[in-house]
Amino acid sequence: MPEPNHRNGKLQILNSDQAAQILGVNVSSIKRWSDSGDLVCQRTKGGHRRFSLDDLIQFSQKQKRMNSKSNLFDLNKNMNTKLIMSVFKKEFDYIIDYLFREAISGSQQNIQQILIQLYTTKSPLWQIYEDVLVPVLHLIGDKWKDNELTPIGEHIATQKIRDSIIRLQGLVKGLKRKQQSILFLNPANELHDIGLKMAEHIMEERGFQTYYSGQITPANNLKDALKHFGPDIIIVASTFVEHPEKLRQETDAIWEAVKNRDIQLYVAGNGFDEIILPESSSLVRLHSLRELVII
Repeated sequence: MPEPNHRNGKLQILNSDQAAQILGVNVSSIKRWSDSGDLVCQRTKGGHRRFSLDDLIQFSQKQKRMNSKSNLFDLNKNMNTKLIMSVFKKEFDYIIDYLFREAISGSQQNIQQILIQLYTTKSPLWQIYEDVLVPVLHLIGDKWKDNELTPIGEHIATQKIRDSIIRLQGLVKGLKRKQQSILFLNPANELHDIGLKMAEHIMEERGFQTYYSGQITPANNLKDALKHFGPDIIIVASTFVEHPEKLRQETDAIWEAVKNRDIQLYVAGNGFDEIILPESSSLVRLHSLRELVII
């Protein structure tokens, strides 16, 4: 058997299932390509197929049709091998650092590729967002607070993350449509809607009908929206609060609009840590994106 490949001091040999996951195909395709000689394959003494990451990259370069069909990585030799394996192994620390650097450099395509590959290799949406993108956004915010990133730089980096979420949303197919619908909104004066957009995507994938109002939704217009759309659930997100009293008034107004209706209200984000919420089983405080999967 040929000498196995090594990169970054680690053995980079994969079995058929792992190769199929990285290329985004089924195992039968991997077997067919290896049997035909199109995909270089090593054999163990027991006859099992083994593949090097370098050979998968070379194969991917020759088979652009695979990437166009599956929207996966355009694997190439210039791609950081450690990054590819980090995505495959769900080693998020390295991915977070990479995405942070790509965001502040204004690179849209590389961020998009990573998100697609994470999703294709079976990372659930809530995990992609909560364990990867939220830490990236925190890093961006910290750099801005420390004056290591200009306001324009912070806006560009944040917008690249937001655009990547929206583009990923266009590629992910939801489950069978549920009967329930959800209205997503930010309070008035709230400009940060990335967390809300993540929440909408998670619930859309779960099959809910979603209505996204987003930034700066005045509570005094909510009753008309409730009458028009008839949502079963409302999710309100507040990330940053400059005036807690205004948020409290806004939250009270939202609560007044929904409390006598058969509507479940969820509030999320650090902003709601600044105020006292009404006590009711119809109002639930969310602390993580993962909690959305049990609604």
